[in-house]
Amino acid sequence: MQTDRHITVIGAGIAGLAAAGRLRELGCQVTVLERCERVGGRATSDWREGFCLDSGAHQVSIKDRNLLGWIASAGLGERFLPLRPFRLAQVRGGEASPIDPVDVLGVARLPGVRLHEALRLRRLARILRRFRAILDPARPESAARLDDRSVTEFIRLYFGRSVLDGWVEPFVAEASLCDPGAASRVLFLLHYVARRYATVGTLRSGLADLTQALAHGSATRLEASVQALEPEGEGISVRVAEPEGERSVESDAVVLATPAAAARAVADPLLRTAERDFLTRARYAAAIVMSVALDRAVVGCATRTRVPEGEGWPVAVIGIQSGGAGAPAPEGKELALVTASGRWSQAHMETPDEIVERDLLGLLQRLHPGSSSAIRFSAVRRYLQALPRFDVGRYREVARFRSVQRDLRGRGRRLYFAGDYLVGPSLEGAATSGFRAADQVLGDLACISHQVA
Repeated sequence: MQTDRHITVIGAGIAGLAAAGRLRELGCQVTVLERCERVGGRATSDWREGFCLDSGAHQVSIKDRNLLGWIASAGLGERFLPLRPFRLAQVRGGEASPIDPVDVLGVARLPGVRLHEALRLRRLARILRRFRAILDPARPESAARLDDRSVTEFIRLYFGRSVLDGWVEPFVAEASLCDPGAASRVLFLLHYVARRYATVGTLRSGLADLTQALAHGSATRLEASVQALEPEGEGISVRVAEPEGERSVESDAVVLATPAAAARAVADPLLRTAERDFLTRARYAAAIVMSVALDRAVVGCATRTRVPEGEGWPVAVIGIQSGGAGAPAPEGKELALVTASGRWSQAHMETPDEIVERDLLGLLQRLHPGSSSAIRFSAVRRYLQALPRFDVGRYREVARFRSVQRDLRGRGRRLYFAGDYLVGPSLEGAATSGFRAADQVLGDLACISHQVA
């Protein structure tokens, strides 16, 4: 669809870039406004001494169809690096043991899991078949009627406490840094559907290459702080402060691709009470991620080690990425990514780096003793809003929010929302939300064009 319509996208993270790219491909004029000095949001990369330090422990699954399709369309498909050989381990009693929880027998072999409870997991296949039509990771609100129990309640009821402690809790914590006692069972079911048996990988040159490629071709204005949105005829006027001064951007439609709190602050005059309440209730898990450059191979292959909360460690997962051509580390070296648990991260957001490094490095060295003499450098990153939380009831709230949006769009309001808080706590969730918002814009503009014609 060719159009002379002008769309403003606020926020140049994955969600905003996805929306802008889709709109631009289909003929819209797009301006992207980003308050920071670079694009990418929480998906950025820095290089240091030959090591690629992503802004977090970002990985891409081969089941992330929107994200991988986007990577391919940007000409970066050959840079996808599967993490192979891939070994998964889990800590029990302070020691890490290899695990392979891809089926009932694999779960049964997990440390601490009782065989008779693991065998109950046969029920899970029946549950997934029963609700297959509504368990759509791209449209999680479809499963709103299942949003009545926490992960803990669901797993203990159907499968037993040992399955919860030995498999589900570390699995959920690794994926979303959330508390299974608060998280909706829908989160577990959707993540299981999206990630089961999936090969994971990363981009050879880091996420920054992806975000830069996706930003190419859009009129992206950095250090542009949006002050307010105001109705302007049939469109929206965006008041933005830039280093050279304040200006207004006239737009036929606006996509708000920011965290929920920022979206509410900017768009408040245009919002209904239900929208304000939804955005206000959005919660995020905090994360502290430490990158550790190792001068030699300590593990020898790509490995992830899950740490159950019951171990009493401040860490949720430790990842090791091997060096080599195009890898995040030079040949013969390794890069460790130590991700603290959400609870510990929240409590230590203000803790000095040297104390954080001491605590997290101590655990890395305990699991991989050879690392203590191989450390070249370490770097700590903090994210107060790392991943959106989907506690019990949140999917029902998303469904109601979507319903309100449809009603307001039908009345002619051209304000759209994108962000992982609407879909799921992952890069794929962010990208999917951006594509959904863009498709809504395009659909509404096409309707207008048809009416005018």
